[in-house]
Amino acid sequence: FRAYYDYKSANKRKPICDRTKESYWRYKRNLEKYLVDCKIKRLYADQMTHEWAEKYLNWLFEQYENDYSNNNVQLCKSVLQYAEDTALIAHSPMRGFKFYDKNEYDTTHLSREEVIRIASFDFTTLPIHPLTAQSLREEADCFVVTCFTAQHHTDLHELGFELYVHPEDRRMWIQDLRNKTQTPYKLPVHPIALTIIEKYGEFKNLPVKSNTKRNILLKQIASHCNIPKQLTTKIGRKTFTNYAVNTVRMRFETIAAILGHKTTKFIKHYAKITEESIAAEYKF
Repeated sequence: FRAYYDYKSANKRKPICDRTKESYWRYKRNLEKYLVDCKIKRLYADQMTHEWAEKYLNWLFEQYENDYSNNNVQLCKSVLQYAEDTALIAHSPMRGFKFYDKNEYDTTHLSREEVIRIASFDFTTLPIHPLTAQSLREEADCFVVTCFTAQHHTDLHELGFELYVHPEDRRMWIQDLRNKTQTPYKLPVHPIALTIIEKYGEFKNLPVKSNTKRNILLKQIASHCNIPKQLTTKIGRKTFTNYAVNTVRMRFETIAAILGHKTTKFIKHYAKITEESIAAEYKF
């Protein structure tokens, strides 16, 4: 794993971003948890067969969604293939292993009413410490901005975005490069998001905390705002996607460009016939 990680990190033709590096280590930790659960003290490369991979996948499926589980096992497969290519092992026992796509995608998102509820909730009315109320308000603000601008946590954490008045439509726009893909990102700023940004003076002043801290606060926010959903930083992007697909009716290609995706594969999961989408299309 260390050799593979160093190889990928030093690859100048196709460098991996910090987010991907973090994912590698997270997948490695998941594997270590699996070995502990199975009471396996030492795992050798030639033991990581197709049968082993299936058992590991089943363990992952009990806790995570399909794509995330596949990504964990794919890293094992890639590491073994690298080991074979560099003669660390004679043959990768996972060569030819096929992944099963359940064609499932977690589209959990917030309704427009739920987003507004979070944006307007007064945490100072709760019987909690004032500093706790302040932390909840700050995270609520950052999360609502994400719901309207489709920011990934790593992008929001960088705070390198530029606000400018579009020369043609005269609205305030936001632009930068996506952290992971380095693709251009441009989008008009929704008035609610713009109000929050102006509250802190400018975009770079948004009080963005670590991803772990944010997810802890978001669960508290969901509880206080009576939202029966497992809130995470990713839900903000999913909320934007659902709104763009089913309410605004934007083209999939446009949404993919905004999200920094290279294809519309995941966006299509949101294109379901709902009362919201019917109301948006059938107007009189």
